[in-house]
Amino acid sequence: MKKLYVFLLFLCFSILVFIGCNNLDSKISIEESTTQKTISNNKVNEEIEKLKEEISRLNEELKRKEVSIKCLMEQKDYYKQSIDFMLEKLSEDELKEIMEKDQLIKVKSKFKIF
Repeated sequence: MKKLYVFLLFLCFSILVFIGCNNLDSKISIEESTTQKTISNNKVNEEIEKLKEEISRLNEELKRKEVSIKCLMEQKDYYKQSIDFMLEKLSEDELKEIMEKDQLIKVKSKFKIF
């Protein structure tokens, strides 16, 4: 009978030790996974910050290019108005002469004659 009690006591003790080890292992694995998640989150946050900086830089570049395009459009309009004004002032003979020169230039460029 004593042997049975000793055996049952040993069996209960073994079960408790086994359950305790499993709980300890799960706590360790939970801590490891938490640490890994923290490291992963830090990396993700760093990437997010880098991307935000890149987006900010690209937005600034876009604004500069939009200003440049606006300036070029204004210059184009100015030159177009200037040319229109000059053409209005020219006589018919002068316009014909300009068109003939333009045709001559086109023919030369087409046949590469200079």
